[in-house]
Amino acid sequence: MIAISIDPGLAVSGVAVWQDKHLVAASAIKGRKNGPPLTARIDQLSPKQLKQLAMNSGHVYRAKFMVRAIKLYCGPLLEACDLLIVEWPKVRREKDRARRGSDPNRGVVPLAAVCEGLAVLAPPAAKILAPWPEHWKGNHTPKPKRKSDPYIPEGRVRAALTPGELSLVPEGAALDVIDAVGLGLWACGRYSPARVYPGTE
Repeated sequence: MIAISIDPGLAVSGVAVWQDKHLVAASAIKGRKNGPPLTARIDQLSPKQLKQLAMNSGHVYRAKFMVRAIKLYCGPLLEACDLLIVEWPKVRREKDRARRGSDPNRGVVPLAAVCEGLAVLAPPAAKILAPWPEHWKGNHTPKPKRKSDPYIPEGRVRAALTPGELSLVPEGAALDVIDAVGLGLWACGRYSPARVYPGTE
């Protein structure tokens, strides 16, 4: 059985490839920072709407580039996999978004475009799992903003790997790769989520 687990992103995505529930490859795939400038002239739109259109179009372009980059990395395995696991982005509660200053139109929605693009590339017979982060991590554990801050799931993910698999995930690996590997371990039954506290389901 070939499985591919992906932690999607527009700037960086983590990808892990599995064969018979064993990790055989893992990498961080870099995307593009910006889409091309908006060149279309649309007289009916206000300057604010044109700015929003340019932002949306840029997100679509970046999502398309990321899907193509992941396809290039995985090669024919993506179109022949038996199982595709893609972490599905979740729109948080309004008070959580306000606290973190996040706009789902800028973050979550474009990630969904990457997920859907990858699903299209999977073969028709492939099974697709799209867990939210807390489905496999347990409690919602966002990635730290600073590299020096600890990332709690990393230790648990590394502890679940064999020595040979650990060699594919060196120290200092991008956290997107850690999440991709964690997703795969969870889907293979080798990783149990941490306890989910009330209100985090």
